[in-house]
Amino acid sequence: MTGLRVLMVEDSEDDAILVQEALRSGGYDLCALRVETADDLRKALRDGPWDIVLSDYCLPSFNARDALAILKESGLDIPVIVISGTVGEDIAVETLKLGAEDYLLKQNLTRLVPSVVRALETAESRRQRRRVERMKTLILDNSLDFICTLDTQGRFLEVSSASGAMLGYEPAELIGVHFDRLVHPEELASITAELDAVLLGRRIRDLDCRFVHKSGRTVYL
Repeated sequence: MTGLRVLMVEDSEDDAILVQEALRSGGYDLCALRVETADDLRKALRDGPWDIVLSDYCLPSFNARDALAILKESGLDIPVIVISGTVGEDIAVETLKLGAEDYLLKQNLTRLVPSVVRALETAESRRQRRRVERMKTLILDNSLDFICTLDTQGRFLEVSSASGAMLGYEPAELIGVHFDRLVHPEELASITAELDAVLLGRRIRDLDCRFVHKSGRTVYL
């Protein structure tokens, strides 16, 4: 069985038991905690960790919108699924816009396990993208090489800090600028051909090219 740490925002113990039984039937070994108030939710988030939050839409003292806001305030990236009684479609859409991964009805929990699986996968993909972005930022900020990312039109999206020492331009000066601004005119055709090859999915060869420093002098890279 797969371990799952579930934080339930639910005022009905019976409803919480039904949800937990559905998850156990789906192959999860649960560690679950039920909270009913905003303060208890905040404390539980501090005491975590939790894999997922399952929240009723409306509780006596607060609702799922409040729960989503509290989770956002915490800075934690925990997927939230709202499980509630019959409500209007506009409420369901609103909670999704506020960050919930899904909206389910208590009287029909057949989608619960697939929804949890999808929410966990989405959250992990999101975390992985952030890890990649953090690593990329470290590389761009600390590399001694000129590293850049271009869009398909040839404009700079990201530029490493080394651009200042090597070409005289700080990274912020180059974002959105077309690469041909830095390339020596006599090298432009060959570099353009190589970039076209990249867009077609082909490998490119190593290039020794002339670039133009901000001061106007020629730089070989």
